[in-house]
Order: sequence, then structure tokens, then C-alpha cells
Amino acid sequence: GPAFDRLCKVARVKIVDAERTLQSGVSGDYAPVIHGYASAFECQIDESIISPIKASWQHPGGVVGAMPGKPLPLEDWPFRKDVVSLGELAHELCKPASRFASKVGEQGLDPSAVLKAINDVRDHRNDAAHTASYSMREAREILKTWLRINRPDRPNIFARILPIAKPEGDPAPG
Repeated sequence: GPAFDRLCKVARVKIVDAERTLQSGVSGDYAPVIHGYASAFECQIDESIISPIKASWQHPGGVVGAMPGKPLPLEDWPFRKDVVSLGELAHELCKPASRFASKVGEQGLDPSAVLKAINDVRDHRNDAAHTASYSMREAREILKTWLRINRPDRPNIFARILPIAKPEGDPAPG
């Protein structure tokens, strides 16, 4: 659908691979399918949220601050490592007054919708990566909750982490 077409290339490849495994029906364990979708979600989180905000403070010069459209000051970057886990991101998005959360909003995203998507993905992601094994039926049930009919009032996990699309031909805000 339209959300899939807007995902970064790596996320799309991970979804196609996971879907191929699910459709093959030959696996005894479908945890890799859930992990594949979760990995695609994490790649898109990095593409839609982490990288653009991080890039804004890596540019030398210019005015920094909490003002809209200005880079996030380095001291307001809430993470200690280069790779930000879903848990760390969820923790930060629970603080609606944080400068980081306001920057997420400036990316065209709803921080509370992003947080809900992360929470939907997190439990199954960790289980699928480390301990769980899933039957085909269980994997399909999880994917059904993650990828449900993608309506504006009930976006799926990927739609919640994609910036609001600007209509074609609209000038960029400036």
C-alpha cells in the first residue's frame, strides 16, 4: 500500500524477506518473520526520526535551540549511544515536554502515535529475537495487529512512524 511505498529501502527489503518466509509455509518457527517486520520498523524509526534529528545538530554553525525549525542542541540529545533502542526511544517519548519529543513533532509525526507503535512492536520483537518460537497462526495474529487495515483513524505501525506526506507540488515550509 501507500505506507509500504514510503518506507526506506532497507525496511522494504526486510518486509519482503519476512513475507516470503511466511508465505512459503515451510518453516516450523515463524519468529524470524516477526523479527523481520520488527527490524523493518526499527530501520524506519531510524530513517524517519533518529537520523534527521541527529543530522540537524551535526551541521556546524547556525542557531541552535528549542525553537521550531532549529537544530536540537547536542546537550538535549537524550541518548548515550549511537544506536537508539526502541526502549530508550519509548522512554524519551513518554516525556511530552522534552525538546526531543517536540523535534519528533516537527518531523511531521505525532509523538504519542510513535510511542504507541513502539509499544505495539517491542514485546514481540524482543521475544522473537531472543526466546520465542511462533506458529504460523501466532505470527499471522501478531502481524494482523501490527498491520491492520490502515485507515486514517487507525494507522498501522508503519503509518504511525512515517512523516505526514506533503501533497505533490506544495512548496516546502520555509
